[in-house]
Amino acid sequence: MIAQECNGWESCNAPLCPLDPQTLKRGCWRPDEEICPSRTHGRNLKWIDNQKKIKKRAKREDLYFTVPMLDQDIIIKTGIEGLDPNEEEAPQLSRWLEKHQEKSAEYKQAKKARGQRFVEAKRQSVTASTKAVS
Repeated sequence: MIAQECNGWESCNAPLCPLDPQTLKRGCWRPDEEICPSRTHGRNLKWIDNQKKIKKRAKREDLYFTVPMLDQDIIIKTGIEGLDPNEEEAPQLSRWLEKHQEKSAEYKQAKKARGQRFVEAKRQSVTASTKAVS
């Protein structure tokens, strides 16, 4: 499928399109720009999820992010910054990727365990409140 086949093509101003290989290869995105609104084509794409998080937390809107940066499975904290368009990209990108490393297996496992404990605590709470009402 190509970008022009998307229902929102005529009105979309997002600089990165999941259907346009050229924008994904060479494109960049700033936090003040649009994000692909398509619920069909943008679904389950890590880089679009990260754009939404960065839009809320970015320190500066004049710095840009590339798809390889956005496609990382990283923790996005308040104050995250992209690359400066006035400086050479390669050294900045190298520093950025070193600073924002992928989540470790231990981190993911701990997060999953916290979620399971929460679900179990919620289940016990509902069970206890149901017994109290009876």
